Amino acid sequence: MNKACIFISAIFLTIGSSLKAQTDFSLRGLGRVIVSHDKLGGNLVKGDSATPIKGMGGYILFDLQPTLKVNDNIRANAILRVKQQFGSFFGDGTAFEFRQFQVMGKIGKYVDYHIGDINVEMTPYTVFAFPEMYHQFESEIFQIRRSVVNYENFVIGNAWRLQGVQGFAKLPVLKGIDVNAFGVRTNPTNDVLTPDRILAGTRAVLKATDMIHVGANYVGMLDIPIESANVNYTNHVITGEAKFLLDLDAVNLTVKGETGMSDYEFVKVADNQTVGYNDFFYDVNAGAVLKPVKLKLFAGYRDVGPQFSSPSAQTRRINIGMNPLLFPQVMANSVDRGQVLFDRFTQEGIYNRGVNPVLFPFNPAYNNIFPYGDATPNRKGITTGIASDTSLKVISAELRADLFSEIIGEGIKDLRKFLGVRGGFVLDISKLAGISSRSISLNAGLRYEKTTRDGFAPIDFTSTLIDGGLVVEVFKRFDILGGVKMLNAKGNEYLAVRDEFNLLSSFPPVTIDLTQVVFSGGARIRFANNSYFTVNYNVAPNKTAASPSTNYDIRQLFFNYTLIIP
Repeated sequence: MNKACIFISAIFLTIGSSLKAQTDFSLRGLGRVIVSHDKLGGNLVKGDSATPIKGMGGYILFDLQPTLKVNDNIRANAILRVKQQFGSFFGDGTAFEFRQFQVMGKIGKYVDYHIGDINVEMTPYTVFAFPEMYHQFESEIFQIRRSVVNYENFVIGNAWRLQGVQGFAKLPVLKGIDVNAFGVRTNPTNDVLTPDRILAGTRAVLKATDMIHVGANYVGMLDIPIESANVNYTNHVITGEAKFLLDLDAVNLTVKGETGMSDYEFVKVADNQTVGYNDFFYDVNAGAVLKPVKLKLFAGYRDVGPQFSSPSAQTRRINIGMNPLLFPQVMANSVDRGQVLFDRFTQEGIYNRGVNPVLFPFNPAYNNIFPYGDATPNRKGITTGIASDTSLKVISAELRADLFSEIIGEGIKDLRKFLGVRGGFVLDISKLAGISSRSISLNAGLRYEKTTRDGFAPIDFTSTLIDGGLVVEVFKRFDILGGVKMLNAKGNEYLAVRDEFNLLSSFPPVTIDLTQVVFSGGARIRFANNSYFTVNYNVAPNKTAASPSTNYDIRQLFFNYTLIIP
């Protein structure tokens, strides 16, 4: 009750202060009710009376975002959250918390600043939260479910949600200079053995003409030294970039590239160990939009050194070491269930929210070619493809191929070779058929990866991810949705285990032969833009060929009511 009083008092204090100061005051918010009924079945739980196989859960929350604007030089906003777990009564277990706090404004004519919770994004080699898995053409029923997980983990495009200070400037030089700088603390000191660790960076892009843009980027992650610290970490990344644009009658041409280097040093005082290395990368690509046929052709080449280190571009969002909260233990509650395909877009608690200096381990079944995004170290090769022009309204489609290899062998001299094909389409059937009263769309996506290595420790590993979906507006604002997502992975690989210095320390072999599928069907009522009610039923069978006794399936009935106040 005390927390509730504090929460309500804070709201009225904010409103009262805004009225007294005659400032602008506005409210935004999000309300959400989620309820799920879950069932675990299959060989894994046959005869197991100790493992729970049924459950019901969910929550009710409301995020209220008051914004107070004093003038153009200063404004502030916060997200105040009330959350109650499903099944609570009379406010029991209700949580009150601040989910976000920001202060923003202008300094002079050209500079904007943000303080508090900030979203930071630069380039794919400096600061960039890359997609964990290919889902560009997944069905809308899965996109809705993924949006809940993204919202709870502040997944906003390719930006990292961090806490610190950020500044933007638009300077009137030539066609303009855009400057962005930020500074955050990623690890607090204990004033004894652990120093403060900060992440700071800046980006400047000069538009010399309408055709030529050039830029420079810096990001550094380093410890603030204290005399008694047992570690001292520094990592610097400096890059340069350029873009050339040419608009002709029949074609739009774009040529762009980025190159740079990293410099890393880690001192472990207790063991009198110092490890340091530097490396470089370059990435060049070109694209042509053919206006008469509304197609885009693109191709590129990149080379990322084996020891190129850029934590804020290489940190994975999903931590495979985190066990899902849905049926977390099996086999008489003695074994962690572990993550499967269904968990990766439905479980909020497996996402990593910070930047890590050591490359996270990964499961090759989900992404083996670029497990750390474009900045994945020890990769060189070409990418080429074709896509529909964005001016097309009936269809959006893309087909892309990756031909890559390692630069140096991991543990042996032989190199892995990679072949990747990915693509898909979203087809607006209603526009194609000239139906204006109803919306009907069909989508399909594919990602195929092949990894091979000859020699002393051969590798032959293949994974295929397939997406499909359909949306039919049966009545106005009432939709029937369906989707399927299937992953097949088979073959052998060698995992990469890294030590605290981010160096490869061992290569344990692994054999994988699995099939993971998610079938989903349901309905949606759209009350307004971004406000809706959905109900869907999911069936997620998971099979491992080498161990049929561990096969299982998850069945879930899922209700989601979302109300957004823009």
